[in-house]
Amino acid sequence: MLDAAYLEGRRGLIEALTAMPRPRPGVPQKQSWRALGVDATVEAAGTSHFTIVDAAGNVVAMTSTIEAGFGSRLWAAGFLLNNELTDFAFRPVDGTGKALANALAPGKRPRSSMAPTIVFDATGQPWAALGSPGGSRIILYVVKALVGLIDWKLDAQTATALMNFGSRGGAVRNRELTSHRRSGMRSK
Repeated sequence: MLDAAYLEGRRGLIEALTAMPRPRPGVPQKQSWRALGVDATVEAAGTSHFTIVDAAGNVVAMTSTIEAGFGSRLWAAGFLLNNELTDFAFRPVDGTGKALANALAPGKRPRSSMAPTIVFDATGQPWAALGSPGGSRIILYVVKALVGLIDWKLDAQTATALMNFGSRGGAVRNRELTSHRRSGMRSK
């Protein structure tokens, strides 16, 4: 996937001024022999994020995902164990019998997104700490907040409350937060 010609071809699909339709999967050189199927797995929610600053100025930004409510439903040493196996395709092949790229196999890692972030000022002191739940949209949510904080000079509440936007491989979508704002919750 790091072959320069392959990356140049994928880069050529990007439309700089318009939202593009869902791109077809790429075919890296070493995978060209294998046509992959379409994964219909529905991902369950189960990610939390918290940021803590103590009196001494120590900062932690921590994103934790256990997949679905209560993860694996197993308790160990005061923590619920995760169920990241749900980040893999539930079946090794699609309805037509084609292998799925995200099928469980030895040596593979689950498809997951996390972006706990600490921003330091010019003197090396923590200036902002943030992260988000939201599955594959986590990175977009954190970027949105960083643009609000850094580029637009918004306060943390206003940057967080900006409308979420993004793409999961299809057209760009935004999500209205009106009902979530009333309840004090954030959109996933």
